[in-house]
Amino acid sequence: MKKAALLLTAVLGLVASSPATTITLWNFNSSTSDTNPATGTFTPAIGFGTLTNIGGTAGSFATPANGGQTATSDPETNDNSGLRLGTFPTSTANNKTAGIQFFVSTVGYEGIQVVFDQENSATASLYWRAQYTTNGTDWVDYTVLQAAGGTAWLKARVVDLSTVPGIKNNPNFGFRYVSEWVSTATGSGVSSYQGNSGTYGTAGTLWVDMVTVNGSPLNTGNNDPTISAISNQTIHANQATSPIGFIVGDVETAASNLVLSAEFSNPGLISGFLFSGSGTNRFITITPVANLSGSTMVTVGVTDEGLKKITSSFSLTVLPPSIAISNQTMRVNSSRTIALDIAEYSSFLGAVTVSASSVDGTLLPPGSLVVGGSGSNRNLTITPAANELGYAIITVSATDGSLTANGSVFLNVVASNTVALWNFNSPLRDFITSTGTTNAIYGSGFATPLVADGTFGANGTSSDLDGEDNSRWRLGTFPSQNTGNKTGGAEFRLSTVGFQDIEFTWEHYNSASGSRYWRVQYSIDGVNFTDALSYSNLVVTTFFPMTNSFMGVAGVANNPNFAVRIVSEFESTAVPGSTNGYVGVQASGGYTTAGTLWLDTIKFTGNSYVAVTPATLTVSHSGNDVLISWPASAVGTLYGSSSLGASANWQPVSETPVVQALENVVTIVNPAGNKFYRLVQ
Repeated sequence: MKKAALLLTAVLGLVASSPATTITLWNFNSSTSDTNPATGTFTPAIGFGTLTNIGGTAGSFATPANGGQTATSDPETNDNSGLRLGTFPTSTANNKTAGIQFFVSTVGYEGIQVVFDQENSATASLYWRAQYTTNGTDWVDYTVLQAAGGTAWLKARVVDLSTVPGIKNNPNFGFRYVSEWVSTATGSGVSSYQGNSGTYGTAGTLWVDMVTVNGSPLNTGNNDPTISAISNQTIHANQATSPIGFIVGDVETAASNLVLSAEFSNPGLISGFLFSGSGTNRFITITPVANLSGSTMVTVGVTDEGLKKITSSFSLTVLPPSIAISNQTMRVNSSRTIALDIAEYSSFLGAVTVSASSVDGTLLPPGSLVVGGSGSNRNLTITPAANELGYAIITVSATDGSLTANGSVFLNVVASNTVALWNFNSPLRDFITSTGTTNAIYGSGFATPLVADGTFGANGTSSDLDGEDNSRWRLGTFPSQNTGNKTGGAEFRLSTVGFQDIEFTWEHYNSASGSRYWRVQYSIDGVNFTDALSYSNLVVTTFFPMTNSFMGVAGVANNPNFAVRIVSEFESTAVPGSTNGYVGVQASGGYTTAGTLWLDTIKFTGNSYVAVTPATLTVSHSGNDVLISWPASAVGTLYGSSSLGASANWQPVSETPVVQALENVVTIVNPAGNKFYRLVQ
């Protein structure tokens, strides 16, 4: 089996020999020296090309940080401007979008390399992705480079693109350098940025200098060989890949005489590889080191008899086994057993021990978490402490002593009167606020946007208990002014079967140009909606709690088709006597269709439903007394009146019912005049 070779030409800190010609060079110094590093230019000092900062970053010129005028490889020490990029995305947003972008024509050149100096502040991203384009539009991930882990300059960093198809002799070649999440840079870890040598922050900076695109004059005497694209691969620890196919060819050299090679950016992950196949149809099988996980770029090369070489790169991710557990919401004083889905249990080589723990000893005291089952079929029984409400993080681990799988679950113990609950967080904790669900996390229910745009995000501070994975629901693209009154917003459908005295609570947030007035509507048939509470919002970009009670509203209790809407409303229908259409939250009242409604922590509560048994009153005589009776199973109070109609004065009778033969019996002693009775239930 052939052993892996380190990919020298595209890895942090390793510099290949420079091609003969500088095609384009940016040194960022002023075109005419002014001894002021705070002034500079995006115009190349050598050659032609364009440069832009991308992804919302802000670019400026200054004396290179951490070393000054002599910190970089720029020979100019009296007017050495560095390019400083700041204002990067928040920690979990916009992966591989923010940084710097270059376009250079490589017409007449091959063997293309990009060389540059780099420095980062402590709170900038640790990982950076080099990308390229061959058509000026579509960008391809190439290799990951790592910052210094401190604030030192890394000089003459090289991204070798010399063997990448389509880059040589290309008028549309482009190169990007962008910040990257840990998870996509390394193949494991969190889906967020990691700080270079401290906590990541949006104010972290990327400095670059001496950005150079090099190449060699195009050799037209021998055509390049060809190799097809190879898709990215994912396997689990202790598993080899299946044979991965690709196609090779060359104009001058027979396919059988082409020489194949493979290089790995993380050779410590790879035990070995094997080529197979013949002619133009070839395969590579890769085996990782036992019990290791991680990722590597694999570069497969094909070299012809004229020593022309071309490559095709793909990522190989080796995953450890993992445990996927959905978040759990349960009523107080209940117990629940859930299956533990241990992905790729077969990756373990030894006997596996599974355990569960929580740091919350009040809600989950010792003995409240019990792991059961055997082999790949394991389960977890959760029994929170009696009468305790609240939340806790449960950590579940499986290990054979070498490999370990970890998972976490957010447990929410709610009151016994909870009917349905939405928090919009992902069912599986992913720590990404831009993902979530519109299904109720407890009870039977789902939510639907009544506008064009329903997404998840992280604006504002709500009372959601899971502070690490708190997604809020964002609703946008509302009706245009004076149209669609009480139609734009959100709808929640749920079953209230088994409950009565329903109460609805929610948290509401608006952008400045969102509607100031809102209406709660309800439906008992799931089709027709009736206006209920009207309320206004005068607070911009702040979550505030709201409540609406449906207690006593006919048809709401014990209803499988109950639904509630929150919709934007004209001022003219919300405030009697007003004449305006929609009015914005902001003081000016400026409303736009781009205004947003954010919702979180939607909850419906109620009391246990008590069925009312219809009852018929029976009147009989016992001498001069009158006996009034009805079934003992019927709940109600007996009222009496001496007249009927609008003038009737119904009052509870003073006599106490007595149960006789499953009947409530009230004896009216020797009544005088006309008397009328009814049972009020």
